[in-house]
Amino acid sequence: MIKNISVVTTSQIEVALSLLQTNLPDCIVIDTAMKSNIGFQFIHEIKKDGQFKYIPFILLTTKGLTEDRIRGYDLGCSAYILN
Repeated sequence: MIKNISVVTTSQIEVALSLLQTNLPDCIVIDTAMKSNIGFQFIHEIKKDGQFKYIPFILLTTKGLTEDRIRGYDLGCSAYILN
């Protein structure tokens, strides 16, 4: 079965937050090493909002330190993928 999949990308937190207000995604893929290294803060912000609380997110990152993985899973990520 073929499904329609739409992918929206941005490298700016403000744009991402704005897009989330108008388009509720099925899943969010986040690079924790986003511009200014604030990917973890972005996750924290969206998880505080009730409408995004249950959206699964996947971390796709080059940050492979154990402490980064623990932080990601503590924030509730569904998967932590090293690139």
